[in-house]
Amino acid sequence: MLIKFAKTMRTYREGILNYYNYPISTGPLEGTNNKIKTMKRQAYGFRDQAFFKLKILRSTRRGTNWLDEPMSLARSHPRYALSG
Repeated sequence: MLIKFAKTMRTYREGILNYYNYPISTGPLEGTNNKIKTMKRQAYGFRDQAFFKLKILRSTRRGTNWLDEPMSLARSHPRYALSG
C-alpha cells in the first residue's frame, strides 16, 4: 500500500508542487456548475431558456443568494414585464 502511494505521489509530483507556486483552485467553478445543475433540475419542464439564463447570471453574481425569490428576475424578463 505504501509503495502504491509513493508511485502515485511520484506520478503527480509536478502538479502537486506547482500548486504551491500557483495556488489556483477549480473550486469556485465547480460550485457554479453545481448551482446551475441544481437550478436545471428544479426547472425541469420549463421551456423559457431566456429566463433560465437570467437565473444563471443572477446566481453567479457575487453576494447574491441563488435561491432568491424568482420575482426579482421576472421583472427584468420581457415576458413578465408590466405592460405600459
